[in-house]
Amino acid sequence: MSAQGYAGPVAGSSGHRYGGLLRVLAVLPLCALAFLGGCDPCFGVFSCGGAVLSYEGQIYDDYANRPAAGVEVMMVRRSGVELEKDTVRVITGEDGRFRIRVPAAAAGDVVADFVIDPSNSNDAYQIRDRRLTTTRGENVLHLGRWPRVPVLTYLVELYYRGTLTPVADARVEFRRTRGIEVNPDTFVTRSNPEGLFWLTPSPFRAGTLYADLIVDPRGTDRNFHITELALETFAGEAPRVIRKGIGDNWSYVGEIRWADSGEPAPEVEVEFVQTGGPRLRENSLVPTVTNGDGLFRVPGLLQSPFAQGVVRGNLVIRPPAPHAPFTVTGVAFPTYPADEQRPAGVWEIGGP
Repeated sequence: MSAQGYAGPVAGSSGHRYGGLLRVLAVLPLCALAFLGGCDPCFGVFSCGGAVLSYEGQIYDDYANRPAAGVEVMMVRRSGVELEKDTVRVITGEDGRFRIRVPAAAAGDVVADFVIDPSNSNDAYQIRDRRLTTTRGENVLHLGRWPRVPVLTYLVELYYRGTLTPVADARVEFRRTRGIEVNPDTFVTRSNPEGLFWLTPSPFRAGTLYADLIVDPRGTDRNFHITELALETFAGEAPRVIRKGIGDNWSYVGEIRWADSGEPAPEVEVEFVQTGGPRLRENSLVPTVTNGDGLFRVPGLLQSPFAQGVVRGNLVIRPPAPHAPFTVTGVAFPTYPADEQRPAGVWEIGGP
């Protein structure tokens, strides 16, 4: 049939229906056409790209050892691709799980903070700077399991004060004395060869726990008490590290000054020669030199971590030329059960 002879489809034919549809589409507004195509520019770009931030996580009550239902979780976008909403709030279900699903302007990464239980000023805490990535379709990525309240995750390092060596393979008893409740509130653990052990009791709520540690090292019938150890709940995944010393310390700091001016005397060599008392390690009796403030640590470390008593000896002081060296005899430095350094004394260097 020629083009001139074709008069168009008859009423009721398929060609007539298609022609009617084309006429309808010609007068539809742009946003309606976009809707038919699966993209809605009338409502912003977030409906067009197909990218979505889709994550699932779980809140768990470690104190009660069960999922935490009915807990609010808030996500706050900080940077990265734009989202339809920068702040999203959801509530955990009976299984403690929650899901966050937000359309994104494009595929890419988002950095966001999460706030657990933001309406509860006592127990709310943040999980900061989580890097998330968008996905498509019905995919769901996973955040993992987070605690109901901020955690108590501490790594404790035990060392002997007098020898600066690890307290290896020691029995350690933990006893809560006051502060927030934890589960368990009393337990026994053991230090490893590096003197390290974990403290991870589950807190009932956010706050500070106070506890005593009773340390029973190998090689002695003595035990050592660390009292009023303060452990504060905190948000974050990295553990906090605490370093604690036991046994007697022997750490003294002396000072040397110029007699004529009273100014500090730097670069003065000082040697300690032991004459009595608990033995010091021979390889620790290395001469030292005063710093810019004229200060020096009396050389020496205890030979035994359980040593107690008064260490006696002489200090040999060798100032730079043309000043002559001299010896301070009969100095006595007792051991003591504390962490701080103690003053050894002040000496002056006279004229050459």
